[in-house]
Amino acid sequence: MLLAILGLFLFNGCKDEDQQPNPAESYETIDKLKSLTGISAEEAINKLKNEGCAYLGIENEGEVYKKHIFTAIPASTYELIEANGIIYQCEYSEKITRSSALDTYDKFLKETTKYMSGKTYEYEGRTEINYFEFSSFTTHQEFSTYYEANRNTLASSIEIWETTKEKISVQFKDVGIAFRPCISYTNKQYDPNSSSPAEEAYKSVVKLRNLTGISSEEAISRLRNFGNMYLGATDIDHIKVYTFVSKTLDGSYELFGFNNIIFYIYYYEDTDLNIALTKFEKHSIECNNYMVGKTYDYNAQIKDNNSEMFQFTSHTDFLTSFSLNKNDIITCGENWELTNEEVATAYDNYDNYYEPKAYLFYRNKQYTPANFKSKEFMMKRTKQRN
Repeated sequence: MLLAILGLFLFNGCKDEDQQPNPAESYETIDKLKSLTGISAEEAINKLKNEGCAYLGIENEGEVYKKHIFTAIPASTYELIEANGIIYQCEYSEKITRSSALDTYDKFLKETTKYMSGKTYEYEGRTEINYFEFSSFTTHQEFSTYYEANRNTLASSIEIWETTKEKISVQFKDVGIAFRPCISYTNKQYDPNSSSPAEEAYKSVVKLRNLTGISSEEAISRLRNFGNMYLGATDIDHIKVYTFVSKTLDGSYELFGFNNIIFYIYYYEDTDLNIALTKFEKHSIECNNYMVGKTYDYNAQIKDNNSEMFQFTSHTDFLTSFSLNKNDIITCGENWELTNEEVATAYDNYDNYYEPKAYLFYRNKQYTPANFKSKEFMMKRTKQRN
């Protein structure tokens, strides 16, 4: 059903964003990571070398992005991500025993929530308990309450705070032979894949758009460097399909490439009902914001639990109906199409066995093969998966 819908189409997050932390406050880990961003790769590398860290070299090197890896005593790692010669993201992690990892993770969480106090940010949290029992959260307080009650059975978790200028994520992972607490700081000013301040109203669309029109190798490198896990690629009618699992544990990316250029990308999240609906509304608003001042064709559909299908040619009419009937909706989607690009969003709650899904799509028509038919291609993709 997922594909049927498709056929339709490291550290450092609630007030003024420019407000700075109290100079008297100490944010030891965050300040360290932050100091390694916004400077040249050479300067950052030399800083860590002078502190006694061992430089292991470059990983996931692309045309724009490079990841520099360092190790330090006893069992810690720094990962610096460079774009156009400037470090824009720095991540620190340790591989240690479970109890020590949780203590370090708690330290990172405490420092980050204190650092983000008084700022305006977007937040998302995700936990995995007893392996494959996922829960999603829209506030740190909700996350914290659940985390404290389930700390002893935690398999993995991640929290992300994002302002218009910076992003911090704190993560806990079971990596097999050890446990890994991790904190990451991103200086968005120097990240080419981040939206500009003028694009904040539709930044999710910009993120996908910026992954099209580039080589497949560069797109894979970027998504890997963003912390996503590459699962592999497959071929259908000379189109290459690349699949990733998202850093937040609850979503997937698929990228379609032709002649080694990415022309289509979509992202979806598996989450609980209320969050899926909220995500869909957010995507819908961002897509519509992206279209302001542009000439486009629009269509939308809603299917309710009585199997009735409703069609719309106005985003306003669609949102009104969606808001009034959201608890009865089985699936819905919107599509905006311009001369050179197409964006879409969708929501799916067909199968109660699986978690509801919220989708966001972007297609760069300039690089789309002339014979590409979305519905036909997705049917072939379904057969291939089965």
